[in-house]
Amino acid sequence: MKRKALADKPKSKPKLRKAKNPAEIIDLSKEAKKEAESVLAKDTLDAEVEDIESFRLAMLFGSQIVTNIVRILAKSRAKVERETG
Repeated sequence: MKRKALADKPKSKPKLRKAKNPAEIIDLSKEAKKEAESVLAKDTLDAEVEDIESFRLAMLFGSQIVTNIVRILAKSRAKVERETG
């Protein structure tokens, strides 16, 4: 009964192995540093993609605002020309 319960139990994540000599400590720290750098690079890339997407949205809304302002100015200019004209 006990063996079956242990077999059904999901395995935990593999743990970092312990170093046995100073050279292994350096190697393990280099591996951890590389892994941390790759995670940081991925997070940075995700943030840059979000920034680009928000910039595109801002440009889209900005261009719509500018288009509306130009349209309003053109209408008011045409109205002034008709009245003075």
